[in-house]
Amino acid sequence: MKKITEHLVNSLRGRGAHISIEAALKNFPVAKAGEKIAGLEHSVWMLLYHIWICANDIVEFSIHEGHESPVYPSGYWPDRCCPETEKGWNKLIEDTKNEMERMAELLEDESNDLLAPFPWGTGQNLFREALILIDHNSYHIAQIIDARALLGVPVKDW
Repeated sequence: MKKITEHLVNSLRGRGAHISIEAALKNFPVAKAGEKIAGLEHSVWMLLYHIWICANDIVEFSIHEGHESPVYPSGYWPDRCCPETEKGWNKLIEDTKNEMERMAELLEDESNDLLAPFPWGTGQNLFREALILIDHNSYHIAQIIDARALLGVPVKDW
């Protein structure tokens, strides 16, 4: 089980086949964060916000019985397409990284059984929630990388 935990944690931290959110956003100009690209529904900021709110929801559900998820789907997306300030942009990046780290810490806590169903929910367990988070991140981080390329600021070697 320890090897499985290591693989999950590596994926959350952007090691191996998964690029981290930090690497996906490195040197990305905040001025472009809210730009919408013709034919695409979401700006890079909107995608980042979505990654964060989903990660927060998954982690909170994994920790707290009675956690109430946002309204689906509107509660998982921001109302606006751009950050209000550069400070807000940087905070969202940090908050998103912190959610990945919170999940990694849950996985690394040997007192948590990865496969034991939570006492709440409908049979979910920590392993399932970590996989959902990793899968969700991979999908939307790839969208960020594609959006960056279309905005003229592609991701370089990370």
